[in-house]
Amino acid sequence: MKLKFTQLFAGAIAAATIAATPLVAFAQGQSSDSPPRITFNREQQAKYEQIEATAFTAIEAVLEPAQKAQFVAERETMGIRALQNLQSLNENQSRKIGEILQKTRLEIDDLFTPEQKDQIREWQMRNQPTQQNDSK
Repeated sequence: MKLKFTQLFAGAIAAATIAATPLVAFAQGQSSDSPPRITFNREQQAKYEQIEATAFTAIEAVLEPAQKAQFVAERETMGIRALQNLQSLNENQSRKIGEILQKTRLEIDDLFTPEQKDQIREWQMRNQPTQQNDSK
């Protein structure tokens, strides 16, 4: 379960990072290992913000009061990455948060145009570690 949660978390982080990275971050230019420059139009940005707000509300509902306070405080500066710092998530919380992250990732993926998806796929292919087939 821990691995699945970690994979979902990483996927949600990647999608959120690509979607929400400010243009200022790209002012210095892009290297081949930096995420592609994806610019949302106003409608996409508004939908992204709604998806993010819904996800944060759903995650907060799963957390105990102390965990929620920590998450809310760190979310201001870290966004969704604040989940990494949460201590003592039980199995049920991990499962529910994993489901929220999966749903959120799918909703964010749906925001991208086909051209934006192509840019992301190209970047992922360039930056994905090569998979070695060890079977004999």
